[in-house]
Amino acid sequence: MRLKRSTWLLYLCIALSATSLGAAVAYRYSIAPEIYQDDWVRLSRAIDASADVHSPEVKQLLGEVGDAKALEDLGLVYALEDSLWVGAQQVTDSGVLHTFDVVNEERRPVRIVNIETSCGCSTAELSTRELRPGERTSLALRISHEKLSDGPHNYWATLATDSDSVWRYGVKVEIMRAVSWDRPDVYFGDVSSASPNEMNCELRLFQPPFLKTLKFDGVSVGSDHVRADVLPQESILRANGVVEHRVPVKLSLAPDGIREGHGFCYLTAAYSTDAGNGQAIARVHWTRISPYHVAPARLVLRDSDAAAPFTIVITHVSGLPFRVLSAEVPDYLLVTSGIGGSAAKEQTLTLWFDQARLPGQHRFDGVVLKTDLKADDVVTIPTVFLRALRTSVSQPGNPSTGEKR
Repeated sequence: MRLKRSTWLLYLCIALSATSLGAAVAYRYSIAPEIYQDDWVRLSRAIDASADVHSPEVKQLLGEVGDAKALEDLGLVYALEDSLWVGAQQVTDSGVLHTFDVVNEERRPVRIVNIETSCGCSTAELSTRELRPGERTSLALRISHEKLSDGPHNYWATLATDSDSVWRYGVKVEIMRAVSWDRPDVYFGDVSSASPNEMNCELRLFQPPFLKTLKFDGVSVGSDHVRADVLPQESILRANGVVEHRVPVKLSLAPDGIREGHGFCYLTAAYSTDAGNGQAIARVHWTRISPYHVAPARLVLRDSDAAAPFTIVITHVSGLPFRVLSAEVPDYLLVTSGIGGSAAKEQTLTLWFDQARLPGQHRFDGVVLKTDLKADDVVTIPTVFLRALRTSVSQPGNPSTGEKR
C-alpha cells in the first residue's frame, strides 16, 4: 500500500521534531547530568509511549524540566563569627549575591511570567521581564546571610515564560568556617592500657586580603588527662588572595587516673582579628573499659529494701587476686564487710541501708571502690535509690457537713 505524500511529510515532521527535542534534552543533560538524568528518562518514555512530541504528557514534562541556561560554581563562602566573604569579597548583611546573564535564545519575543527560587533563603530579581530574540538581561540571585549553613549547597532560580518554556539558573556554594578544626570530634577509643595515647589534629585559619589580622593565640584543654602540644604552623596562598594558615596540634592522653566509662573534654583554640576575638572548639572524648567484672553491674535500691543486706561480687578479668582497700558509698549506705580483707580472686562486699539517712526523694549515685592492684584503679557501680510513692486516700463524704460515709 502506497502512502500519500502528505502522510510521508507528517511522519518526516514528527521524526525531525523528535530528533531536535532529543538533541535539546541531551544538551541539557550534558550540562547538569546529576539534575536532569531522571528527566531525560521520563521524557524519552513519554515520547515513546505517545509517538507525538506535541502530546500533553510531553508538553507537561517540558514545562517541568525546561532548559538549564546556566550552572555556575560560586565557590567557597568563608564564615568568621558573624562575617562572611566569597573569596576576597566580603559579604554584606544583605547576603551573598550572584548575577547571571540571561539571553532569549528563542526565535520569538518572550515575557517572563513567573520567578521562583529553590528555597526561602534565596531571592531572585530580573532587570527586565520582556526580551526580544537575542536580547540580554541580568538575573540577581541573592542568598540570605542569616540562613547560610556549613557544607555544600545548591541554590536555584527558575524563570517561566509565556511560551511554556522554563529556564533555570543555579549556583553551587560551599560554606566553610574560616577558623575550624579539621576534626571537630577527636576520639581516643579505649584507653585501658597504661601507655599514653596520642592523636593529631589541625586548626585551619583562612585569611582574606581585606582582613589585616587573623592570628592564632593558643590552645587550651579542659582536662588534666589531656595535653596539647602545638607544632610549627605553615601558610599557603589560596585563590583570590586568601591565605590558609595550618596549625598542627598533637594531643596526648594519659590513662592514669581516668575512671571507667565514657569521658570527654573540650579543645579550645583562641584567635584574634582586627574585628575582634573568637574561639574554635573541638570535642575530645575517650572510653575506658574497667578490668573488673561486677555483679550486679547496677544497684537499684528502694526504701522497702532497707531491712535486707546487699552483696556485690567483684572479680578481675585476668583472674588476678586482689584486695579492696576502700569504698566510697552514698550517705544512706553502709559497708559492713569486704574491705581490707585478704587477697582473693573474688571479693564480696555487704552493704546495708542507714535508716536514719534514707533520702527523701529519688537519688542517682555510685559506689566507688579502690583496689591494691593499681593505685589509680577504681571500680564504679552506678546506684539508683527509688523512694516508694505513698499517698493518703480519704473516703468520700458529704460536702455540706464534711461527714464521711
